[in-house]
Amino acid sequence: MNDRKHLKASDRTALQFLEMSTSKSQIAVRITPFLLDKLNSYVERSGKSKTDFVIGALAQYLGCKSDMLLSQRVATLEAEVKELQALVKKSYLS
Repeated sequence: MNDRKHLKASDRTALQFLEMSTSKSQIAVRITPFLLDKLNSYVERSGKSKTDFVIGALAQYLGCKSDMLLSQRVATLEAEVKELQALVKKSYLS
């Protein structure tokens, strides 16, 4: 895979982009026992993995919607629709 000289520049760029979007990095963090208990309780109730939860939470906090899980995207959209409906109803009644 290192021998890409035979590829067109656009193909090499596309391949690099694909590799970046599919490769994952690993990080380690230290959290308080309280937060760890909360995380463990949440993943147990939700059925999500800790990785999925942390990636989704970071993506949402940082505004990277493309990295959010589909269920989180849907939940975010539902909340936004509910907020819009309330605003429309309020302006309609005014």
